[in-house]
Amino acid sequence: MSVMRTAMALGVGLIAMGLLGQGPALAAGAAASAGHMVSSGVPDGQDDSAVPSTVPSMTDTGPADDTITAAQPVLPMAPLTITSSAPANRHGRTAAQMHHFKVELALTERQQEVGEMWRRSIPPQGGMLFIWKKPQHTAMWMRNTLVPLDILFIGRDRRIKGIEEKAVPMSQAIISNPGESMAVLELPAGTAARANLRVGDLVDCNALPPAQNPVPAGMELSGQ
Repeated sequence: MSVMRTAMALGVGLIAMGLLGQGPALAAGAAASAGHMVSSGVPDGQDDSAVPSTVPSMTDTGPADDTITAAQPVLPMAPLTITSSAPANRHGRTAAQMHHFKVELALTERQQEVGEMWRRSIPPQGGMLFIWKKPQHTAMWMRNTLVPLDILFIGRDRRIKGIEEKAVPMSQAIISNPGESMAVLELPAGTAARANLRVGDLVDCNALPPAQNPVPAGMELSGQ
């Protein structure tokens, strides 16, 4: 997958639609596993109907994703935990469940540009975390990505805002999520279903910025 700015192909096949008219938005997370992320670069007030659903990766500052023909080396890694609530038991109580991963960190433009392109496998508890410089509207595709993925959009409060399960390898279909994301987490396909991950689950990783507008303590499992 590839991340792009207005003129930069990153690595995760995302199209970062974010913050139109406010300059190119770096879709950091998109470049990793899911395909191709770009800033749409359409000024406010301009008709964007002519913008193609798949954006050519011609760049001024880096190689187009079509020229990336090999996977990048394994990136620096960090532990990541997703905390979710189990289904209520017969007493109507829920219990927190913690799911542990060790993920690669796509932090630089080049790392995000290449992302998980051409990777032939991802460890069961592995994945890649893309962190944007600031929250933004995000979309992506699976161009040059050989393995199916579960794609999780993470909000500024560190909670999951959307999940795309079993994204299809090499597809150029656009994958997006309403609202702004602070990061995108890519996991092996099937992980979300197996771990019962849901919108609202809390993502914890030291590489993420501090949570903004966090849910007050004691309300995490109440759905409030």
